[in-house]
Amino acid sequence: MEKTLLHSLNLLHNKKLILKLNVWSVILFILLMMGIALPTFFTDRPISLTFHAFGPILFGVLIIVVLFIHECIHALFFKVYKREAKVKLGFKNGMAYATSPGAIYPRNQFLVIILMPFVIISLGLAGAYLLGVNGVAVYLMFAIHTSGCIGDFYYCYLLSKYDSDIYVEDTAEGINLYKKKD
Repeated sequence: MEKTLLHSLNLLHNKKLILKLNVWSVILFILLMMGIALPTFFTDRPISLTFHAFGPILFGVLIIVVLFIHECIHALFFKVYKREAKVKLGFKNGMAYATSPGAIYPRNQFLVIILMPFVIISLGLAGAYLLGVNGVAVYLMFAIHTSGCIGDFYYCYLLSKYDSDIYVEDTAEGINLYKKKD
């Protein structure tokens, strides 16, 4: 495919962008946590969350498991759209990631790859709540996971600036955006 490079983003080595994304992640987490406190202003029911002796440790392990599942969902959808693509999971500069270096996807497919972990895990957490898991614990996990999706949301923001006919190359450090040459 003849292509013209429109934009190149090296996310893993761009410390300024990583800092901005971390700040936005904290802001998003705070806003989400304010959302759980809102009902207490309108009712006389306090928010309660009881931890048992191993509760915080178990919750920490659960966060790591959810993070791993999140990256595996990315990896699965890389493969859904390109069976031959090589997929790697990693952790660098404080960020877990899944990558399919060199694979090129149409923009809308890449948007699905980016958003599926947020959608699937959010639906899973909603299901856990409906099955009777403590609502505060579920919401806290939702807030942690959602704020952790900030890099994915940034990719969506970046891709939304371009027409749907662009292509996205996943790289080991970020993404390249291309337009097909006419």
